[in-house]
Amino acid sequence: MNGMLVIDKPKGLTSAQVVGIIKKRFNLKKVGHGGTLDPLATGVLPIFINQATKLSSYLLNSDKVYEGTFLLGVETDTQDICGRIIAENSVVISDLDIQEAMKTFLGPQQQLPPMYSAIKKKGKPLYHYARKQQEVERMPRPIHIFDFEFLSRKDKEVDFRVHCSKGTYVRTLCSDLGKKLGTYACVKDLKRIRTGILSMEEAIEFEKLNSQNVMFAPHYKDIKELYNRLGTVLKKQPL
Repeated sequence: MNGMLVIDKPKGLTSAQVVGIIKKRFNLKKVGHGGTLDPLATGVLPIFINQATKLSSYLLNSDKVYEGTFLLGVETDTQDICGRIIAENSVVISDLDIQEAMKTFLGPQQQLPPMYSAIKKKGKPLYHYARKQQEVERMPRPIHIFDFEFLSRKDKEVDFRVHCSKGTYVRTLCSDLGKKLGTYACVKDLKRIRTGILSMEEAIEFEKLNSQNVMFAPHYKDIKELYNRLGTVLKKQPL
């Protein structure tokens, strides 16, 4: 078995936990994923198997599309609703205010990664320090926001869609948007609907994956199909 599974990651599991479960369930030798999703997040998670793991960098480096909901007027230490609330205020902001503020985030920019992230500092992930309530210096990283769209709103809850480059923390983007609006914001729900060329239409619900359907289309791609779909960049690599 050399190929890729497109999983719809469930809420509550880390990407690494999904990899571990699949590896054990199907007795696989080598398994990796094509882009971390937070435990809160759901959606497209490419799982590379055996020889196909060498192709994972293509999707790690590709742009992503997310849909989600952020909550205005609330700030947490993790920048999502899973964290500890550290600030709250009342919200008097129009839909137009939100849409206009979103436009200011379009294009290339520098983003300061959150403390609750796996980025290493002195050999340890930032979340190691965050759990001890220690703030450490981080360097901003270049990202690109191609589109940041207001979808709908119900009181303090705003539904949005964002198309962004690799390395973008959507939690941080929403938190920064809240600050731009003179309030706070944290992510309530987040779903990755596309990563690179892969979309939700090709994903299988993780709970439905079993030995009878594991190698069926559309959620399974063998290594030859991957080379054909990913294009000339990958054709330069040996099978």
